[in-house]
Amino acid sequence: MFQPFDDFIKERNAFVEFIRKKHHKSLLAIALTECRRFRYDDSHAKEVLQEFYMKCMLKFRFVKKQYDELGPKYLTGIIHKQFLDMSRHNKSLGRKKEGFKLRTPVEIDINHYNPDSHFDEYKQVMRKHLNNDDCLMITRHVEGYKHAEIGRELNLSEGNINVRISRAKKILAKILKEKE
Repeated sequence: MFQPFDDFIKERNAFVEFIRKKHHKSLLAIALTECRRFRYDDSHAKEVLQEFYMKCMLKFRFVKKQYDELGPKYLTGIIHKQFLDMSRHNKSLGRKKEGFKLRTPVEIDINHYNPDSHFDEYKQVMRKHLNNDDCLMITRHVEGYKHAEIGRELNLSEGNINVRISRAKKILAKILKEKE
């Protein structure tokens, strides 16, 4: 059934305002607890809540349906997942930095080191030995995207993405090992 846009906006804003008035203090307390659990500064709690409200607005219908079915427990799950995503993203960035450190020649002046040249080298190897979709999958994987997000981008299932990334990693590991 088609709903006029203005009515949709009013309904969405009313729902988000309801969540904010009824659950904001408890959601903030949960976000602060998650900050301590994941060893983040408390300022991250407000950022996560801001993203939370944005997600509530963008995925209003789905969030409302889940909230009606599961209640406040669903909202706390969203907050927890946002912290997990932040943690995974930070781990991926850490892995990327470690990878570049390992590839840094010892005699090079670190102030003039350009990691892009090494990444370009990896891209050339990937383009030579993998198809375009696999190159994109590996690049997104290294950038910290979840397999489900990559799957949505390429219109493939998450399981298919898992298998293809695993195979591409094996191919690249073998080639890079031979190259060294």
